[in-house]
Amino acid sequence: GSGELKIMNNRNYSVGIGSNYNDPYGTIVIDMDGLLTVQASGDKVVCIGGGRSAGEGISILKGTCSLSANGISVIGLGSSTGDTQISIGQASVSAVIEGNDALGVGSFSGQALIRSVGVLNVTANCERATGIGSMNGTGEINLEGGYVSVILHCDAGACIGSFSGEVSARFSNTRIRIHGEGNRIAGFGSTDGACDTRIESGFVSAELLAGNRMLLGNEHSRVIITGGNVRIFPEAQTPVSPDGVPLHCETPSEDHFEASFKDRRESWTYTADRDEAGHLFVWVPNS
Repeated sequence: GSGELKIMNNRNYSVGIGSNYNDPYGTIVIDMDGLLTVQASGDKVVCIGGGRSAGEGISILKGTCSLSANGISVIGLGSSTGDTQISIGQASVSAVIEGNDALGVGSFSGQALIRSVGVLNVTANCERATGIGSMNGTGEINLEGGYVSVILHCDAGACIGSFSGEVSARFSNTRIRIHGEGNRIAGFGSTDGACDTRIESGFVSAELLAGNRMLLGNEHSRVIITGGNVRIFPEAQTPVSPDGVPLHCETPSEDHFEASFKDRRESWTYTADRDEAGHLFVWVPNS
């Protein structure tokens, strides 16, 4: 329907919409024209979700969701102890989380299946964090359009991927902005686990200000680029082709770039467009 709904949580192990922090929840569907606000505080809290998904997960079809949580172990959208399925349609979701262990969207220890075509903004100020993905579980992340922003201020964390788990991610036709500050920060990939990330198209801008910058993840992470205007400048890391061959950055003079490439594993057509600021960065194999 329409209208506005505001939920305020101030109890330990509580959830704004869903179930207890440790208990299973069923199917949550948000389909509204107005604003949904959830504010949660306590030792362990979840804004939307619960312990694990026992139904069809969480679907945010439309509307605007403003989530904020602070405590010791906090989650904006997803599960604490088990699996979760999250789908964000033509909606706008923002999550501001503060705590010792903080997760914006996904699962702490289960399998996280995440798909978004809408607007998703995650901001975390904490000790350890994952913006979108999993803390120590597994997962698949598909960003298939819209806009995604992840801003982390923490001692250690991963913006999109996993903290110490194993996750795969795929980005296509999405505008993505990554910014991280702290001690050990991974941009795309994993801080202490493993993660494969594939960028197929869209616009990506990423930067880290950290003592140990892992813009493309740790040594068990890999970023494959087959398309898109990708503005990243890692110091000791480089993205690769589907075969694992290192790529290099070029700045074409034209506004639209299109070229075909092939390695042993697959063939791909790389397309990218100049952004509004006048930048165009493409990552291609050595000729």
